[in-house]
Amino acid sequence: MTERDMTKPKVALVIGSGGLKSAEALGVFEKLEEENIGVDMVVGCSGGAVIGALIVTGHSYEESIDKVKRMWDPDLFKQFRLRNILKIFFPRLMGFNERFGVIGGRMFVDQFRKGFGEKTTFKDTIIPFYCVATNIKNGEPVVISRGSVPEAIRMSSGFPVLFEAWEHEDLSLSDGGLSNPLPVDVAIREGADIIIAVGSQLQRLPNLTSVGSFIGQTFSILTNELLSLQMGFYSLAHRSELVMIVPEFEEDIKLGDVHKVPMIIQKGREEIQKHISYIRRLMDKIDEKES
Repeated sequence: MTERDMTKPKVALVIGSGGLKSAEALGVFEKLEEENIGVDMVVGCSGGAVIGALIVTGHSYEESIDKVKRMWDPDLFKQFRLRNILKIFFPRLMGFNERFGVIGGRMFVDQFRKGFGEKTTFKDTIIPFYCVATNIKNGEPVVISRGSVPEAIRMSSGFPVLFEAWEHEDLSLSDGGLSNPLPVDVAIREGADIIIAVGSQLQRLPNLTSVGSFIGQTFSILTNELLSLQMGFYSLAHRSELVMIVPEFEEDIKLGDVHKVPMIIQKGREEIQKHISYIRRLMDKIDEKES
């Protein structure tokens, strides 16, 4: 890891929703480290929260690839609970509420506990970390920056309806992509001078052959539209300190395509390379203003 120089401009890495494509941020971060451009905070949402957690807990390139493959287990998305499905048809009898999901929440969070350690908290991170989830009752984004890292990732990345919402401080929290798929605003509030935002649209499925695929497609459409609106807003606002990284992939990347992770990471490296000179100019410009 690059040593942090507190006199330098504060750089934030924002990793938006994007499913498995969010792994491109590992390549972005790796290249920034090679160029001695230190990242001073990481903000993650949905799949970006998983990748962000790997970065802030100091995992190596090889470890990150291995853990992404383990935690992005496609079989997790097939573990429907009969009791939860019955809530659709017998809501009063089966106790339907705002936490509804056809897949239980424990199995998902157990994967993250295995990957990051059951007792890992935000205090253990080597870079300040912020996870964005959604309050399922009012649709507002909720920023999590304390407590259990595995549980925070679970709150931020649980597809609504597919996975049960997670209880946190009397709130029922679901996927952050519902309310803030590219949480640049969090980095601004936390005082970032330069923001490198990595975003990707979720893959749309050509064929809907199951309830799970139908739910996933609905979520992808809604999240992609919100992401497009956010990107358009930030472009119009023309914040010169914002560097947008939105790679385009030549092939489809589905949720279970974990064998493509090295290619996705390499794509992130290639995309950030195009912006290194500009980032250095931004850093020099901010240094001149403050000196």
